[in-house]
Amino acid sequence: MAIRKHKIIPYLVLSALTAMAEPIAARPISIDAHTNIYPIQTDVLLAADSVQIDSIDTARSLPADRWQAAAENSLNLGPVNRAWLKFTLRNDGAAPEILYLESATAWIDRLDMYVFQANTLRTHQKNGDLLPADLKPLVYRNPVFEISIDPGATVDVYLDYNSRGTISAPLTIYKSQAFQHQALIEYVLLGTYFGIFVALFLFNISLYFTDKERGFLYYSLYILAIMTYYVIATGLLSHVESFGHGFWMNEFMLVVANAAGIMILLFVRKFFSTRAHMHVLDRFLRFFIGLHLLAFIPAAFFYHYGVMVIYLAGIGSTLCALLAGVIAIRLDLPQSRLYVIAWALFFLGLIVESLASAAVLPSALLARFGLQAGTLLEALIFSMAIGFRVRGLIREKERTQRKLQTVDREMKLARGIQDRIMPEKAPENFRDQVYITYKPLYDIGGDFYDFVAIDRHRLAVAVADVSGHGIAAALDSSTVKIALATAIQSGAEKPDRVLTDMGRFISRHVDFRFVSAVYVLIDFEKSTIQYATAGHPPAILLRKQAMKLIELESDGPLLGIDPTTVYASDTINFQSGDRLFLYTDGVFESLDERLERNGLELLLNAIINCAQQSPGECQSSILEHIRQARPADDHADDITFLQIVL
Repeated sequence: MAIRKHKIIPYLVLSALTAMAEPIAARPISIDAHTNIYPIQTDVLLAADSVQIDSIDTARSLPADRWQAAAENSLNLGPVNRAWLKFTLRNDGAAPEILYLESATAWIDRLDMYVFQANTLRTHQKNGDLLPADLKPLVYRNPVFEISIDPGATVDVYLDYNSRGTISAPLTIYKSQAFQHQALIEYVLLGTYFGIFVALFLFNISLYFTDKERGFLYYSLYILAIMTYYVIATGLLSHVESFGHGFWMNEFMLVVANAAGIMILLFVRKFFSTRAHMHVLDRFLRFFIGLHLLAFIPAAFFYHYGVMVIYLAGIGSTLCALLAGVIAIRLDLPQSRLYVIAWALFFLGLIVESLASAAVLPSALLARFGLQAGTLLEALIFSMAIGFRVRGLIREKERTQRKLQTVDREMKLARGIQDRIMPEKAPENFRDQVYITYKPLYDIGGDFYDFVAIDRHRLAVAVADVSGHGIAAALDSSTVKIALATAIQSGAEKPDRVLTDMGRFISRHVDFRFVSAVYVLIDFEKSTIQYATAGHPPAILLRKQAMKLIELESDGPLLGIDPTTVYASDTINFQSGDRLFLYTDGVFESLDERLERNGLELLLNAIINCAQQSPGECQSSILEHIRQARPADDHADDITFLQIVL
């Protein structure tokens, strides 16, 4: 995963092997005319208790039994701060040789090389990521030293490794032309490697900007972090003068590795929706995300402890991420198999690099780039999985869009039917006196209103509100229409009788819903209003001359609760020019908490404020006043608002 900095091969085992090793004398490494590359790991000796050796003189004065074989074929010495190594070179050729010694790890803080010939110091060179480029003997991505040796001569080489994290010492000697050839190949490979990573980053970030799925963003940032990490770990950053040493090659690499760990865990949580499908594992993922967040502090300021914390977090994070894939396969979640294959390729790269480093596999390139190859394959497979996921999302989106288009067409048809159920205008004799505003929450809604012209002087008005919204409520509002039509056959002139009959009908034909309603009978000749309500907000009568509002309330439960309920009606007189307002409770929905408790008071104030305006202006003014009181333009319920000029 993200914590790949020091290529963790079980260094405890290697340390044990080192401790058990027998003292060994230095065997000269023969430099001949035919060999160009010398992997010298098996010929290197490691000083016991290297931490206590503070100078080259102390190292050279150690007795032979204090030098031991450095755990044969091992490239890693583990979490030690200092290590002294030595080996002997002998030029068995007939010509002088200029050799290049490479320590193929870019993150060593400081590495000193001492070359002795006949007990005389021939050269002392310094390297390491704490040194700026102009102080290094050769600018290369890894520490490299130049060693010249005359024909027949023998030299002793001492290496003093210093590191705040761990020490890895894969050593190789090249002849000049072989080193140039090897460097060219590796830079071409690294250029191709990072080119592919850049392409993967652009691919994934484009998916994020296309779909706005946060999981794609997390994986894009993971790729960016891994790419940055390997720019540092492979030593390429050392070529940049301002960033090629110190903090940027050490603490910043830990910070980037830590960020990669966080991003991959966030990606796993989104990719598999672990919060919904893997409750227990999701807690562990969140725990390790938190641990990585805490690790930023030691990573940036306490390097040695930062390495240890990130190791621990990385191991736990990797196990949790891999377990998520296994569980996802059992749950048959999309792309779970590709996910596990990606992790398997990463681990395969780690295993191959370890085996190649131990000379079990012959390839030197595998020893140097096996883990990077595994990481690249992991990123490729993950990107494939994300691509398949996006393709599935696009197809699902297209199917959903087609369904929505079908629903939209059906909703428009339903709206047309509902428009025919609820008239746009009042009956002809009363048309100039009635103002109607109807705004369903969706294309259709559960509000209902209707007019019944009993004769030239009497108009009955019914307003009802079916609980709920949308299609189901709209269908039940059609039942309310039938209930009203049935009830007025027994006498539209009696509001109490109308609501009583409607209640019985609705109890029989509407399940699991209730209906509030108000029914008024206006007699323009006698200037009277008879009214009855069933759990509905009170009608409001505006006495225009007195500038007084009267709430027309009556006690009656919601329709449909009890079929035996008998409703009562009341009567009130009005004067010419008065106005009657009927509405549903959608007028008060979506108001903030303070206003919702005083919604009726808000409406009353709006009516008084527009009393001197024309009815049309007053209608608009009231609704605008209510709209401005909401925290957002969207209403949360159907709105029906009727104004009748008396």
